Formats: sequence, structure tokens, C-alpha cells
Amino acid sequence: AMPFINISVNQLSLGGLILMLGLLVDDAIVTSESILRHSERGMNARDAAIHGTAAVAPPVITSVATTILAFAPAAFLGGIEGKFMWMAPAMAMLALSASLIECKMLLPSHMHHALSRHTNDGSRFSRSWFDPVEAFYRRQMTRLLPHRYKTMMVFLAIFAGITFLGIKLVNVNLYPDYEVDAFYVQAELPMGSSFDNTREKLEAIDRIVRDIVPPQDLLNISLTVGHHDYDPKEETSGYHSAWGMVSIYLKSIDERESDTLELIRETRQRLKGYGDFTRITVVPQRETPPVGRAVEVEIIGNDDNRYELADTLTRWLRNHPGTTEVWTSHTLGKDVIELQLHHERMADYGLQTSDITTAVRLAFDGLIIDELQTVDERIRYRLQLAKPDQGRLESLRSLPIINHEGKPVPLRAVVDFDIRPGEATIKHYFGDRTLTVFAEIDRDSTSTAEINEELQSYINDHQVLEGYHQLRLHFGGEYEQQSEAVSNVGFAFMLCLAGIVFLLVILFNSATQPFLVLSILPLGLAGVVFAFATHGMDLSMSALTGTIGLMGVLVNDSLVMIDRLNNYRNELPDASHFMTDSDIVNGASQRLRAIFITTTTTVAGLFPAAYGLAGENPFITPMIMAMIWGVLFGSFVTLVYLPCLYAMEQDFRKWLARKTQPTTH
Repeated sequence: AMPFINISVNQLSLGGLILMLGLLVDDAIVTSESILRHSERGMNARDAAIHGTAAVAPPVITSVATTILAFAPAAFLGGIEGKFMWMAPAMAMLALSASLIECKMLLPSHMHHALSRHTNDGSRFSRSWFDPVEAFYRRQMTRLLPHRYKTMMVFLAIFAGITFLGIKLVNVNLYPDYEVDAFYVQAELPMGSSFDNTREKLEAIDRIVRDIVPPQDLLNISLTVGHHDYDPKEETSGYHSAWGMVSIYLKSIDERESDTLELIRETRQRLKGYGDFTRITVVPQRETPPVGRAVEVEIIGNDDNRYELADTLTRWLRNHPGTTEVWTSHTLGKDVIELQLHHERMADYGLQTSDITTAVRLAFDGLIIDELQTVDERIRYRLQLAKPDQGRLESLRSLPIINHEGKPVPLRAVVDFDIRPGEATIKHYFGDRTLTVFAEIDRDSTSTAEINEELQSYINDHQVLEGYHQLRLHFGGEYEQQSEAVSNVGFAFMLCLAGIVFLLVILFNSATQPFLVLSILPLGLAGVVFAFATHGMDLSMSALTGTIGLMGVLVNDSLVMIDRLNNYRNELPDASHFMTDSDIVNGASQRLRAIFITTTTTVAGLFPAAYGLAGENPFITPMIMAMIWGVLFGSFVTLVYLPCLYAMEQDFRKWLARKTQPTTH
């Protein structure tokens, strides 16, 4: 516990801790295996603990640093995603830092104590269980290394096949639909509906919902009259007696049998066109950032033709097979009375436009004609119509207008009254009025990017904006947020990659070997693509965050392997330090046990959370799924593909040495 850091424990911080369950022991395993290996060579417990820890100190420290670098960009992402996602990588970075301190300062003492106890009682740690595994690995690598170029081509072919599979089957959907514990029915009745009438209509929806949701899965249903705001993170849509909401709360995902997404689909079908509601929308409770709707097109401009353009876009969206609900931000409010002036009559009566506007403003807004300052307060006297008269149309029609001769002229003599419905709210976009078209989609049949791009194509192909030169469109909501998020993740990926390369160059003192390590990343990420394709999962924001963190994890095993091969090469008596295939097999085998155990513990730690064996969280699951399958693929690639690459680098060094060696005659 770190009391000086104020972090609220929520599902993302817990996700970061779950993510670390399989990773925290990696550095300890590498260090313990190195100490044990030194002890098996005949060192006493004290020397084995010291030399074993020192032998792997550079790669272990670098591996922790690269993992922290991999998570750091995700912790400092910009935009709403950064504010929402930073806790998971932050918890991972704190846990990794603590694990490094433990494995370098506390673990050697524990290993010294354990080795001393077994040495004193005459026993030794047995590794007989692992000997067959190592023997099998040696045999296979002895066969593969002479054919390293063919092996590389096989790996690249597998990578290309998985990539093609991913392009066909994996969708990029940063915020997909997933199982939730609550959903809401937003309802709007025609203007003028009373509070009691709205409540009765909502009670009818309540009965329909109870008929859909199994009673054993239902926790509670509540009715709200007066507004339909369900997400405190989003702006309020307003308050009105004709608005209401039905909130359906279900038991947790572990306690219910029904599928929430299926319940939402059935509710939408049953309520489509139901009753005299002007709008009914069914929305799930989301734990993701407030990114807006799948389609959110803002029509910007002060031209009243924006309503006509909104109708055009709405018709196209309603005819699209992938949409489930379509509506606009236009909400009817109180009636608006527009005064149509007759200038000929005004001239006959000796009136000007300013006379009429001033009289109307005085009647309804009033004019301060005097002030009285007392000891405690200032009292203002306002001249205006009395309250009962202000709410009557007849008062406006009979309002006397004083002309230049001082004679009263009733307003109805020079004005026609045009009464039309007004807007409940008027929204603006950088000073201009805006009307927004919304749509929700069936994510099994289309994606946010697809439907927005299809709508843009329709607008361009049919020149929809041709007759609306004073209007412009802005595609916002989830589509805009998703584009920005992908850009942010791409920037984080490049920043992470640059930091890892910098650390690897320092560790290996080489310009080529860091790229041997980085070549593991695409093949390890192929494991993520394979997992998401076979499980039918979307590549979400949670999965991308886990993938960025996976980069640091994939680098860990590979840099430990390269470091051991380099040390083995330096121990050779040959001054040229060129390794034979058998030397590479021997060096790689010395790291097999550590990589095997770290992979096993990582998979064992993450597997229950990935497959819901001890509870399920649909938002965190993609992050953990990316980790577990990426580590599985990455470990296999590290043990087989990386030694082949190292042998190829040796071939290149030998060829370069022959080319640069001076010719003797």
C-alpha cells in the first residue's frame, strides 16, 4: 500500500493489478533460476546468491525498465481515454517497480537461506523433472538451426497468414457492446403532457420490460419523471414534465443467466413505435468514457434549412439495415409567436418598427423607471404588464402602440401573429446554431467507422449539401473520438518503441542486436490477432492498452535470451567470438528453464481472469486476453525463432569479417 498516492480502487486499477499477477514473478524467477544454476555448478549458497543475482542484473533491470516504458505512454494518453485509462498502467508501473526492489534486495537473501538449509542437511535442489524438457528442446533446436533460413520463412508465412486472418475477422471497435448490469429506456411524450400522464405511460413501459426480463435476473426497476439523464458524465439534456426514464437494474453477470445485449435488442423491438411517444431510446449503462453516439452528425449554421437537411440524413439512417435507433437533438418547447409586420399599415398609422419593438419589450420585459435607495437595499420600480396579462395572447393582440401623434393603435392592426412550436433548447457550435442527428447501431452488422464513412459517401455522391451553402457538417461522437484515440495510441506506440530501442542499445552496446529483440514484437502481436479472431472479439481500447503493455513483456524474455547468448559467446576461448550452432543451442538451453517458468506463471496468473473462472469483467477481459495470448506466442518465438535470428546474425558477422579481412599474397 502506498498511502501518499491517492488512487481510488476501481475496475481499471484492479485490472492493472490483475494484469501484473503473472508478470510480477518474472524478474524473481529469472533471478532465482540464475542463483540456482550457479549453485548447481558447485558454488556455496552465499556466492551463488551474489553472483547469480549479479549475472542477470543488467537484463532484469532493463526488462523492468522496458516494461515500464511500454506502459508509461498508456498512462499519459491525451484526451478522455487518457483520463479514463491511466489507472491500469499506473498500477502496473508501481507494481513492477516494487517487484524489482524485492528481487534485487530481498530475494537473494531468501535464496541464500534456502540453499544453505538444503546444503546443510545434505540435500540438493533437484531439476530432474525439467531434464526431459531441456533434452527435447536441445534436440529440436539442433535440427532447426542448420535450416535457420527455412525456419525464418516458415515463421514469416505463419505471421502473414495470421495477419490476413486478422484483417478479415477482427474489427477495430474501441468501445464495443458488452455485458452490462443495467440499461435505460429514455422516453419523450408530446409537448403539454402532464407529470401524471408521463408517469402512467412509463408504468406501461415498466410492464413491458418486466415481461421481457426474467424475474430471477431482475434486481430492480425505477421510474423517473421530469428528465431522462442516465449518465452523470454527460451533459444534461434538460428537464420537462413530458420526459421520463425507466431504469432496469439486473443482477451481476455471475448471478444471472440471460444475455443483457439480447434483452436490450428485444426491448428495442417491442418498444419501436410504441404508443404516442415522440421518442423512445434504449441505452445500456456504459463504464467506458463518454464518447458520444455511434453516429453523431452536427449540422452547423443559423439557416433554418438545417431542419430539412436533418430530415434527409435521418431518412437515410433509418433505411440503413445497421441502425437500431435514429433521432435528432431537436426537441419541441413552448410555442413561439412571430410578429409579421405590415409596413403599409404602419405608415398609415404613423408607426415605425422601433415603436412596436419598444412597446412589446416594455410590456413583457419591463422598463426600470425609478429607484429608491433605503438603508438596507435598493428598490427598483419596473413598468410592465401585470403577471396575469403577460400569459394571454389577447393581451399581446390588444397591446396599445403610441404613434407620433400620441394616439394608441392596437398591435393587431399592424401585425399578423404567426404561432409555431419553439425549441426546448438551442445549442451552439462556436457561436453558430447547431442541430445534431444521432443514431445507434447494431455492432454485429456494422461498425462505427463503416456507417459514418457510408454516410459521408452518400452526402458526397448525392451532393446533399448543394442547396445548403450556409450549413456545414461535423462528424463527431464516437467516430471522432475513435479516430483521435487511434492516433493517440499510435503516438504512444512509437514513443514506447523509441524508448525500448534506446535501452537495448545501452544494454547490448550494439546497433543490430536491439532489432533482433524488436523482431519478436510483430510475431508476438500475431498471437493477439489470432486470439481475437478465434474468440470473435473486437480490438477495443482495453485490448490496445494491453497490447502496448505486452510490448514490454515480449521484450523481457528475448533480451534475457540475447544477454545469455552474448555472455556465452564471451566465455568462448575463440578470440573471434563466433558461435557454432551447438554453442547457440547450449546458450539458449541455459535460459529455457527461466523462460518456461515465467511463461507458465504468467499464463496461470492471467488465465482465470481472461476466461472468467473466478468472476468476469467484460471491459478488462480484452486487456488480459491480449496479454495471455501475446505471451504464449512470444515465448515460443523467443525460444525457437530468436536463436535462429541470432545464428543468422553470426553468419552476417562472419561474412563481414571475411569481406573486411585484408588479402594476403
